[in-house]
Amino acid sequence: MKNRFFIPLLQLGLGIATANAQSNTTASGKNILGTGGSVSYSVGQMVYANIIGIKESVVTGVQQPLEIQVVLGNQEFDIKLEGKIYPNPTTDVLNIVIENTEIIGLTYQLYDLFGRLLLEGKIQNEKTEVEMSGFSRASYLLNVNQNNKIMKTFKIIKN
Repeated sequence: MKNRFFIPLLQLGLGIATANAQSNTTASGKNILGTGGSVSYSVGQMVYANIIGIKESVVTGVQQPLEIQVVLGNQEFDIKLEGKIYPNPTTDVLNIVIENTEIIGLTYQLYDLFGRLLLEGKIQNEKTEVEMSGFSRASYLLNVNQNNKIMKTFKIIKN
């Protein structure tokens, strides 16, 4: 009779003991921002792993990366690049529309956030389509170049 009550009680106790497997208590932590980037740390964290694949990355642990939107331009010259990138976020096709700018020597380069070049091509018309359906859901950087000099960088979000 006692075993009839003991076994369910033991199962309940073991279930509660394993329910806290996804929690972590850290003693301290901080984000430090500077002109060259940012650093995050925590004291007391038990496990942290960063797994990088060909087209994706997975970060496990308590710390997760903080996404900062960066849009850069070239300040050295008087650049008058008027362009639109749409739709952003995109799912399949990204459109690059160049307005009021000579299209001669314009190219685009698509990078992941690790700096790997994924795709490049020439901009030969006012509207250029970039096929994004083969890429995973992530953030990307699109450089628009003229004569191999970066004119503008756009942050692209692929859904």
